[in-house]
Amino acid sequence: MKHLSEPVTQPMIARTFEHRWQDAPPEVSKLIKDCVLDLVGVAIVGACEPAAEALRGHVSELGGAEQSSVFGSSHRVSMESAALLNGAIAHMLDYDDVNFAILGHPSAPVLPAVLAIGEFRRVSGAELMNAFLTGYETACRVRAGTLQSRIPRNGNHR
Repeated sequence: MKHLSEPVTQPMIARTFEHRWQDAPPEVSKLIKDCVLDLVGVAIVGACEPAAEALRGHVSELGGAEQSSVFGSSHRVSMESAALLNGAIAHMLDYDDVNFAILGHPSAPVLPAVLAIGEFRRVSGAELMNAFLTGYETACRVRAGTLQSRIPRNGNHR
């Protein structure tokens, strides 16, 4: 067991620079593609919800630079707002992908941020997939590190 004085994040950060979408094993490539397709699909449906419309209205009132797209809208907002809003829309109906190893939904917080930043920076598809693969794995590793202390014995999550 690591002591609090030992670095926990440094090895994780170092690994993020090793990921290359092109070098991923076939099962990882398939998983990541499935997660992207799943999230886009549930976001299309979630974008039609009244709560999504209310959130889009709130974000529009906040203003900011028009940097990134929002699911279900032709308006552009700041990349930070797009990441937050699109993440909420993607998870709105709770149908987004589940990683059963961690009992969580890693795509909804990660992919909208990757898409918002990627759109603003005009990155390539490969760079986008590298970033998503890195974010997905990092989210899973962080969640796995907290899993035992957060899941009660009755199986419900909080």
